[in-house]
Amino acid sequence: SKSKQIEHLNEQKQQQHESGYKSSNSSRASTPNSTASGSSLSTSTHSSNEYACTSTKATSTVLKKTKNIHPAKLIPLYLRDLVQHSHSDYFVSNHFCPNLIAQLMCEGFLPISTSRFLLPKLHKERCVIYPLRRTSTATSTSTMSLSNMVHTSKSTKKKLKRFNLTINQDFDGVVAGCHGQHGISWLYPKIVSSFKYMHEQTKQQQPSHSHTIESSSSSSLNDASLSLNSNDERKENQYVNQNNHHQTQMQKGLGITAKLYQETQHQHQYQLEMIGSCQVKLYSIEVWNAQTGELSGGELGYSVGTIYTSLTGFSTEDSAGSVQLAALGKLLGLCGYEMWDLGMSLDYKKKLGARNMERS
Repeated sequence: SKSKQIEHLNEQKQQQHESGYKSSNSSRASTPNSTASGSSLSTSTHSSNEYACTSTKATSTVLKKTKNIHPAKLIPLYLRDLVQHSHSDYFVSNHFCPNLIAQLMCEGFLPISTSRFLLPKLHKERCVIYPLRRTSTATSTSTMSLSNMVHTSKSTKKKLKRFNLTINQDFDGVVAGCHGQHGISWLYPKIVSSFKYMHEQTKQQQPSHSHTIESSSSSSLNDASLSLNSNDERKENQYVNQNNHHQTQMQKGLGITAKLYQETQHQHQYQLEMIGSCQVKLYSIEVWNAQTGELSGGELGYSVGTIYTSLTGFSTEDSAGSVQLAALGKLLGLCGYEMWDLGMSLDYKKKLGARNMERS
């Protein structure tokens, strides 16, 4: 299978890397200040050594044009002892540390895996909805309003009452649903274990004002996405202001903190400066049949700052998937997210309003 071929290729890459690691490492060590940062990627809140990894190399978070750059050079320097280029857009690591995965997400990599290796992928382009909301001004009244940019068909709007939406209530059920529809695919036990740890950190209630889409209880999609049934954006804004159901009553989980670095080079010597941090959160989105109470669809996704990325999803009932996407898009806009990364370009994503955006 394609997965086994990729795994075999990655094993060869890993062996080549390990055989040349000592000579490569010694040459780096001979360069003054090449490890000036001493930055750590360890998970101090978890007792298992499985969630500990450390890196001492420099990085850069400055955006660069990457069309003519070899993929191997796109790996931040501080991650090159942990992650190597495999082939095409794929990279490879034998570490499944949640902090490493969070850093990779923050750097723009999409983490998938084989049974043995983490396979961060850096796409040349992604299908995104940006901006998620657009400010418009009514000329007659000179009032400002926010319009959601997620397109929702009339047929989808009619089916909202059939389902209920929850956030972060059944991670295991969503994983099982994805396995049932797609097979194991890339959701192998090691990466699922790391995702679950990140998910648990996201669920923990913290006194934070960061962007989040968590909700502790189920809500009717007909209520949660009231604006889907209305062409009047003023009703949507009034609904948000009066109820604040999706904002003020959300849990404030911090997820995992990813560090942001800026790399500078002076006389062939690299120096590292930490310029900030951002929260990386992993979510499970669940859609339930309102009549039977059975899980009908859902997805796994993560956020970095104000960008939400869909990882994978499933549906077992007609229209559950389209309703979930429509409601989630509305909810992301209400919660202040600016971009929705939907992954590879497909027709149904473009119908939602997504367009291709090149990597930069």
